[in-house]
Amino acid sequence: MHEPMMRAPRSAFDALAPCYDALFSAASNAVMAWLRRENLALMQRLFPPGGHLLEIGCGTGEEAVALARLGYTVWATDVSPRMVQQTAARAAAAGVSDRVHGVVVPARDLHTLGKQAFFDGAFASFGALNCEPDVQAWVQAMRTLLRPDAPLICSVMNRWALWEAFWFALHGQPRQAVRRWGQGWQVAAMPSAEGRVIVPVRYFSEREIRRWLAPTFVIEWVAAWPLLLPPPYLDALFRRWRSLFASVEWLERRLRSLPLCRTLGDHLLVVARRRA
Repeated sequence: MHEPMMRAPRSAFDALAPCYDALFSAASNAVMAWLRRENLALMQRLFPPGGHLLEIGCGTGEEAVALARLGYTVWATDVSPRMVQQTAARAAAAGVSDRVHGVVVPARDLHTLGKQAFFDGAFASFGALNCEPDVQAWVQAMRTLLRPDAPLICSVMNRWALWEAFWFALHGQPRQAVRRWGQGWQVAAMPSAEGRVIVPVRYFSEREIRRWLAPTFVIEWVAAWPLLLPPPYLDALFRRWRSLFASVEWLERRLRSLPLCRTLGDHLLVVARRRA
């Protein structure tokens, strides 16, 4: 990966930071609100109470602050200084600054935190790793930073997104329908206060994620995130048909981890555990 591409996520997310909450916060996006509730419930089940947690790609700090309110201490890391600033401001407003430590560092350089076997768990939510050029360096850092048997929860943008393929095909956009299917770097355009921001991304399959994590982690659970519910960028559709989607939430929870179904979500959720 050339250096200009490695710098791109930092500048892109700096530009997105001022309007990120308007697009993807739980308060403004009903799909994200649902996903964050599910994600936080999962974290509470897996992370030890009051533990020290590492977040990779904290964005504006919604999950870091929510976990701090529950008694956890979170090192909230991100490649974007502006995102880390937003996280610090959110933590201060919530009165949990003493339990949220914002650090500007890309995932591949997390070893520079210098905290060997310090963290009781780690998480990377909603595609942070899709923008990371050196995933293997990140895995090596996790081996150093996590305590033996510590859980890792990560959700990445999935290569085979059933909802996206159906939606764009239905609207006569076949190239968009299959945009995730190829390997290698692609570009995603997102709105910002400065106009459209181009974010470099790679989409991953379950097989690729398993290959990264072995042999440092044991994978315990894989699920579509979500499967039957639309992706966050179709929030208007979700709101319009909220009662219909509410009626299939029980089916979503039953199907999302089945072998075929789990590979078809907008994101792929992986729960793993650091080998002892």
